[in-house]
Amino acid sequence: MNQFGAPLPPPMQPAHLPGRPRDDRRRYWWLPATISTCLFVVIMMVCFGAMVLSAFATDSCNGPDSCPETFHHLDVAEALAAIAVVAAVGQWLPAYWSPMVLRIILAIVPIILGIIAVALFLSTPIGK
Repeated sequence: MNQFGAPLPPPMQPAHLPGRPRDDRRRYWWLPATISTCLFVVIMMVCFGAMVLSAFATDSCNGPDSCPETFHHLDVAEALAAIAVVAAVGQWLPAYWSPMVLRIILAIVPIILGIIAVALFLSTPIGK
């Protein structure tokens, strides 16, 4: 009873469903994907800058036929950057249902692919 004679409300229930045990394994399901996405955005900004600068490697070329190695290198780097974007978006799809080890692996993949794409853009052979 409170000071006015009214009954007190029942105590607060936990944030999970009553009668079901709390699943702490899924408590922070969003954390690896969020950290990975934030790092990936920064890596992709660097990758975009490297991609813009790597276009200067084709200045001495008259077309893809005159510098096949340069254009092949750029094609591979662009494809890898696109796959990294797909991996960064795709990591969110199984994030809630997958175990933590798989979530961490899925979070690492786009970061590694993005770093490799930046390295490929920065190592483009000039006019070959």
